[in-house]
Amino acid sequence: MTIEELVESLKAIPALVVEVERLRNEIHSLRQESKPSKDTSRRKFLSIKEVAEELNISTTSVRRLLERDLLKRSHGMRMIRIPVEEIENYKLRTVLE
Repeated sequence: MTIEELVESLKAIPALVVEVERLRNEIHSLRQESKPSKDTSRRKFLSIKEVAEELNISTTSVRRLLERDLLKRSHGMRMIRIPVEEIENYKLRTVLE
């Protein structure tokens, strides 16, 4: 390889770096799009944390609603899970009252 060929190869490096960065950004955006979203619309039961996010309240408030029987939990599991139907009913009851 001659010096002239080496100089020409070195001149191409900045353009290659730009292209690599562009491809890296594109890969990142594709990964973000393919990540599974926390779509709770198809699930039948939610955790206390998910219910708190859904109702825009704290987890402590969700626990208080459970204690006061304003929300019903599922008794079929060891962990506390709240049926999505129960959350929807609670929303309707609180809006209509």
